[in-house]
Amino acid sequence: MEFFTDATATALKNVSIISLVPIALLYFIPPLSSDTLDLMKAFAAGGLLGDVFLHALPEAIEHGSGGDAMRLSAWFLGGFVFSLTVSVSFVENSPWLALATSLFQAVTIS
Repeated sequence: MEFFTDATATALKNVSIISLVPIALLYFIPPLSSDTLDLMKAFAAGGLLGDVFLHALPEAIEHGSGGDAMRLSAWFLGGFVFSLTVSVSFVENSPWLALATSLFQAVTIS
């Protein structure tokens, strides 16, 4: 089974369109307050997680075999933990941010 099929090309095209259109529209939106942006980010994150948990993940598990379901769940959990770790590490005054900064400086100096 080869990776790049017609379905893969269509999916990549659709995801690119869905991702790039909002970025282009940001040019026309006036600056917003921090509170408004936080609220918009919360709705966006809730919508994405709701879509995955309530629609996409159960459907993907239903159509896969037993091994595929476990592998899909493991990849999803790993991705969720990774994105949570990255988002927590870049919060101001976070000990994770200090650790990441010191590690980055240590790597770039040597």
